[in-house]
Amino acid sequence: MIISLDIPTEKHVEYAFQGYARSVYGLAFAYHPDSNYCGYLSQSEDLYLSGHGTPQSIGHVSGEPCLGVEDLAVWLRRSVLPFGYFGDLYIAAPGCTTGFLSDLNDCLRPHYEGGVFGHFGEDLKALPKPVPPGWISVA
Repeated sequence: MIISLDIPTEKHVEYAFQGYARSVYGLAFAYHPDSNYCGYLSQSEDLYLSGHGTPQSIGHVSGEPCLGVEDLAVWLRRSVLPFGYFGDLYIAAPGCTTGFLSDLNDCLRPHYEGGVFGHFGEDLKALPKPVPPGWISVA
């Protein structure tokens, strides 16, 4: 599953991610703070979050949403990750850092057992496939 924190509508998300193999990336959604994504994500499916990052947050370039480590961890636990989730988490956020993702990993443990991977380079034209060297492992 892909959740975009920086594309505001489902129609735009559908257009932006239409060429992505559903067998690899799953369904794509726009972020809405009140939405519950748990019913769409299977326990072993990888989760991709895309957005703009800073060393302290991930979100939309204009600032809303802007989720720090604690807020992101709470949102993931409450609204995204199904009970018993063990898939991997991939965060593509130019400007983000491995330190942010390491802190996120610490907040999610011990209840989360999957890997945490990041892609922090230049603005992404496309999400890399979930294989090295496109992603940096932080857990």
